[in-house]
Amino acid sequence: MNEKKRSIAVMLLLLPVLPLAYFGITYSFHAYIVIFLYLAACFYCFSRRFKGLAGVLSFNASVSFVIIACVEFAFSGLVFPRPGEMAVVVPEKLPGANEIKSSGIKNTKGIVQNTGTYFEFHRYFKDDWQLGAVPYKSHRVTAKKTIDERVLYDVVYTIDENGLRHTPIPSDKRNLAVLFFGDSMTFGEGVNDNETFPAAFQSLTKKYRAFNFGFHGYGPHQMLRALEIGHERGIIKGYKPAYIIYVTHSDHIDRAAGRASWDIIGPRYEPDGRGYVVYSGRHHSIWWHKIHQRLNRSHFFRWASFRLKNRENKPLPANAGLASVDMDRYAGIIATSDRIVRERYGVKLVVILLELDKILSDDVAAEFKKKNISFVKFSEKIIPGYTLGAPEYSIAVDTHINVLGNRIVAKNILKLINDGIF
Repeated sequence: MNEKKRSIAVMLLLLPVLPLAYFGITYSFHAYIVIFLYLAACFYCFSRRFKGLAGVLSFNASVSFVIIACVEFAFSGLVFPRPGEMAVVVPEKLPGANEIKSSGIKNTKGIVQNTGTYFEFHRYFKDDWQLGAVPYKSHRVTAKKTIDERVLYDVVYTIDENGLRHTPIPSDKRNLAVLFFGDSMTFGEGVNDNETFPAAFQSLTKKYRAFNFGFHGYGPHQMLRALEIGHERGIIKGYKPAYIIYVTHSDHIDRAAGRASWDIIGPRYEPDGRGYVVYSGRHHSIWWHKIHQRLNRSHFFRWASFRLKNRENKPLPANAGLASVDMDRYAGIIATSDRIVRERYGVKLVVILLELDKILSDDVAAEFKKKNISFVKFSEKIIPGYTLGAPEYSIAVDTHINVLGNRIVAKNILKLINDGIF
């Protein structure tokens, strides 16, 4: 075979890489290992076919791709823990979803591992050009979190025909509704459909129908955008909103600013100088979103992103404060949401402030007061004395509220409503 035919043969050998790369990095977490090994084989063929400098460069490229494939393999979890796993110190006896007693038993190390169809993200939720991401409608996924062989939770998330977390429909006729907005805490991460606090709230009353608009990783900007486009109107038809409740915490400041790695195309808002905000498009471009999605299929990229995120999320010094524009944006988003619900439904937005960090939470509370946003503190009115990760109210090695905690949250929200505090 002459040199020209050899070149053509090698080029034909490389052609399958294109569809393999596209479909692989879109749907598989091991695609990069296969692709790099394939490229290594191709360039090895180059080195055998060509002489001189071209042959040397091809051989070096082949070795480089083998090394990169080995690095991918190492960070795939077969050698190092995956980003979804983490080494932690946990109690010898772990309280599960239905175990509410904590004990000061001797601590031991363990590896937290997440499994289930919930983690097959492309099958659970999809891109949405308004909210950033939404779950597939009429869909069910499983979610299991373990430490070694000990189960922290093993639950099912059901998404109804409206794209909301399923809340059992009451059998009796109700005309009034309570709308709950928030993130995974409101959604009910780590508990079953009937164990979320919106579901528990509904089971305690014969007056209100509960709608759970919470979702993993959401912030106030998703709530505002949903209200602006009237997302809730077609869902609650036939019901009159009596209360609209939003559960928030200081992490939502960064989410509203577009710093969450999972919220690349979420809605972005800018302060208008009058205490409110205006919609300005998406946090990042669609092209960057597509590139990030495919890079995120690389084990090394995910590991590096995970480590970088952990480093960036170190606690702030006591006197660090917040960027004023970030606080203005965050509080302005909530104030604008409040204005919309007042004009549309004649009710105020009630905010429940979960205190993750006392200093930041005090700053948030001060800003809420300045903007006349109605709020209550979680540790004062919802679960008195609550601290983040409190073992009797939280899923072990997880800051999400457990079944008992959700029942108490629901009970006290209803009490605040009945007492006229909301």
